Amino acid sequence: MGQGGYRMFVRLTTVIGHSADVQDAVRFAETVVRPKVEAAPGSRGFTTAVAAGYGRALDAAFWVDADAMNASDELLSTVRSEFVEDGAYSEDYEVLLEVQRTDARPGALLELSRFECPAEVVELLIGADMVSETRTADGLCGVQLMFDPARGRGIVATTWTDDGSARGFWLTGGQLRARAARQVDGLTFVGIDFYSVVAARSLQT
Repeated sequence: MGQGGYRMFVRLTTVIGHSADVQDAVRFAETVVRPKVEAAPGSRGFTTAVAAGYGRALDAAFWVDADAMNASDELLSTVRSEFVEDGAYSEDYEVLLEVQRTDARPGALLELSRFECPAEVVELLIGADMVSETRTADGLCGVQLMFDPARGRGIVATTWTDDGSARGFWLTGGQLRARAARQVDGLTFVGIDFYSVVAARSLQT
């Protein structure tokens, strides 16, 4: 696992609120949601992360295919109805590429670089310099390329061993994103979110 060559799906759920709210959301995700996701048919694991200073918590449920992800709707909507839904929203993506070099430990930095592009050209990103050069960067735990063809939106998710490793690649990363935008027609990067990993899915899932 972890060298591309397969696809899976992910549902990202973001909770927005005050710092105490997002910490409660993370605890709920870890103690209630994670066991149910990991026990569900077709699960490929679960990740939680937090940006407490920005009032955001994130969880990512990974699935072998869209059917397994959609089958989880009833289960997870029931679970989440036990917790506050205000300020929460979900996004579904297909994971077109995943390269995992090592498990991300608690405190690792998760960077979500969001982009927009036509669905017919997104595959070109897999071979772009941005992906090939990022995957060999010092301090990288892993990189994922996610895309939603219905919206023409995607995410390049990178996980770093620590903030220092991520900062050390910041200038290079910006240059690679600019180069990718020149290489792929219609590609635009629209923002970056940062999170601290609470607990990541394992390479064994």
